[in-house]
Amino acid sequence: MTDGEVETITVAGFPTLVKRVGQGPAVLVLHGGPGFDHRYIAPTLRTLARRRTLVFYDQPGSGSLPDSITADDVFRHCAAFINEVIGDQPLGLVAHSWGVLVALGAVTAGLSRSAFDEGMLVAPVPVDRSRYDIASGNLFARFPDEVAQRYAELAAQGYHEQIVKLLLPYYSAGAAPLDGIGLHLDINAFLSVTASLGPFDFTSELSLLSRCATLVAGKDFTTPDLVVDLLAATAGRHDIADAGHFPGHEEPGAFNAILGTVFSG
Repeated sequence: MTDGEVETITVAGFPTLVKRVGQGPAVLVLHGGPGFDHRYIAPTLRTLARRRTLVFYDQPGSGSLPDSITADDVFRHCAAFINEVIGDQPLGLVAHSWGVLVALGAVTAGLSRSAFDEGMLVAPVPVDRSRYDIASGNLFARFPDEVAQRYAELAAQGYHEQIVKLLLPYYSAGAAPLDGIGLHLDINAFLSVTASLGPFDFTSELSLLSRCATLVAGKDFTTPDLVVDLLAATAGRHDIADAGHFPGHEEPGAFNAILGTVFSG
């Protein structure tokens, strides 16, 4: 994937890196996190860029902003980005993991759009706090004691890249190495945003995603029972049985086939 058009603009008071790649109707890409940026997800969408204009942006807390970013900052920023930068034009969505919460949180922060026109939700996290905590517990349960201890030490010291290298194997199904996928983490932003989440519940905002399909990865730490409301509210379910939390990297053939089905026009 080429760099496309890249610019830095100010949105909701935050400097924001924006990249547009491809041709055709616009599709907003919401990366996972919090504390990640768009670089890991961009290569998985090369085939989609042949038929859609992909609009990537980095959420607040993606390595260049103050550590005291809150979840509300991220939601408000997403709403402002869509309202002010994209406006009323038709818009699709690709949202990975935490990115689904960002889209739903934007509704509570003043998003003017009632629904995305098409889209795919990739390995989404649960949309309410109780099940979100269960999914997080499922992930942490995968860490051996020595890995959990080392993570705590690295987090306290702010060692971002070392944390990615340490933990990434436990996100995957083990079928493909993930150390070269371009995942970057700002651990301080991750801790700040997650600490600010509170007792959220976005089930009443799910109509925003009613035209999107959901991709469930069989070896993800979020199991289907934890996103049952999301599955019921969206336009279809696709499964990749042997993928973990990053199916676009772990099973690219199956992932691209699903992309072609969901974005068929």
